[in-house]
Amino acid sequence: MGPECQKLHDYLALMRPDTKIFEVVLSSKMFHFNEDKPIFLTEEDLTQLFRMAFINVSCIQVFMIFLQKIWEEKDQVVSSVGFLCPTIMSQVGKDQKLNDQVVTYVECSLLKMGNVDIILVPFCQEMHWMLIIICPLIHEAYFCDPTATTKRDTSFKHVLQIGF
Repeated sequence: MGPECQKLHDYLALMRPDTKIFEVVLSSKMFHFNEDKPIFLTEEDLTQLFRMAFINVSCIQVFMIFLQKIWEEKDQVVSSVGFLCPTIMSQVGKDQKLNDQVVTYVECSLLKMGNVDIILVPFCQEMHWMLIIICPLIHEAYFCDPTATTKRDTSFKHVLQIGF
């Protein structure tokens, strides 16, 4: 899968003890929570990720943390890129109460991010990962679906319009 995946593998190997389940802390600053939140990964989650079989939300979140770490190591301006939590964003469309909670999360997150150049929003619908790239300074968003052959629930557009 390439040298970057090997770096991710090495990074995860340093983070975790020799157990089959390990904890990673999601930074409240990065994901715009009120406090840091733990997530848990299993050895099987990582095996499926590296075999490109299935990617669960915890793997996506760890990958986002890894991206930020790589940018910091390369002296990139990390403050120019923001993230929204894929667990929260994947709740869109399930019911109106959840949509309202996501709208509140998006609004609060945008305020906390200030003037970032782009915001990366991975989210999952029906076991399929997609990405929204938001460019707040020019008020545009781009929807990326690698297999756009099926009709997707587009309720996320309404949530982003209200929050954006």
